[in-house]
Amino acid sequence: MTGARLRLIGASRATELLSGRTFLTDEAASFGLIHRIVPDGQALPAALEYAADLAANCSPASIKTMKAQLRAAAREDVLTSIANGLELERQALASDDFAEGVRSFVERRPPRSPRRTELSGFDALLGRGVG
Repeated sequence: MTGARLRLIGASRATELLSGRTFLTDEAASFGLIHRIVPDGQALPAALEYAADLAANCSPASIKTMKAQLRAAAREDVLTSIANGLELERQALASDDFAEGVRSFVERRPPRSPRRTELSGFDALLGRGVG
C-alpha cells in the first residue's frame, strides 16, 4: 500500500483493506475506493460518457500533468509532492494550453486544443455527432 493511499483513507481503513476481507460496494465507496456506482450493465456506457466529458472539457496536456502528478505523489512524501505539484502548476500556467482555456472561458466557447479532434472518437462510440 502506498503512503498516498494510506494518507487518503487513514490507517484504520488501510488495515482493513490489508485484511483480505471482502467489501461490499457501499462500503468500498465510503472508503473512497470507488469513483461512481452505476446500475448493472451500465459500466461501459458510463465509462465512455465520462471519457467523452474529459475529452470535451479537459485539455490533453492537463490530463497528462494530473496523471503524472498522481503517480509521483504515490511515491513521494507530502512535502516533495507539494513542491513538485507547485512546479507542474507553474509550468501549466505558463503554457499555451492554459491561455487557450482562459480565452475560451472568457469567449464562452469550447477550447480549441490541437488534440481535441483526435479525442472526438468518444462521440462516435457514444453514437453522437462530433461537436
